[in-house]
Order: sequence, then C-alpha cells, then structure tokens
Amino acid sequence: MSIDNYHEQRLNGARLIAETAAEFAQAQEITLERTEWDLGQAIIRRTNHILSLTAKGQTITGEFPDEWLADYPGRVGTEKANSLLEEMIRQLI
Repeated sequence: MSIDNYHEQRLNGARLIAETAAEFAQAQEITLERTEWDLGQAIIRRTNHILSLTAKGQTITGEFPDEWLADYPGRVGTEKANSLLEEMIRQLI
C-alpha cells in the first residue's frame, strides 16, 4: 500500500469516526458543538491521534491509535474505537 493510500484511509477513518461520534451523541440526545482531531493540527502519521468532543460546554478527549483511523470501519480496532466513542459520549451526559 502506498503512503498516499494509507494517508487517504487515515483521513477517511477520522471523518467516519467523527460521524459515528455524532450518531452516538444524537442517540443520547446530545448535540456535539465541536469535533476536533489532534488539537486542530493536520491529521498526519502519529502514534496516537486525539479526538476532542465538545457538548454543553464540556470537552472530552480520547486517544485513537493511527491504525484505528486507517482501518476504520470494519477492521483492526473498530470495536475498540466504537467502545471508546461510547465512553466519551457517556461522559458528556
């Protein structure tokens, strides 16, 4: 797999994880005010990426390994990523 393909998968995974977070929040009747990866920096090769979710003036962060982003959804780490998202949303309730 080329570096460009892997990077595209990483970006797509980050987008899908953020969309899933919004869906999980909506299921709990929470509106996310802000979703941000890596403190607003570009999503590039890192060991871990930080997802920040803000709702009701409260911000929760979670660490997602790079491979979770690149493989989301449906492969390595998807279940763990979704579990982490659900925990983050519970903290916003």
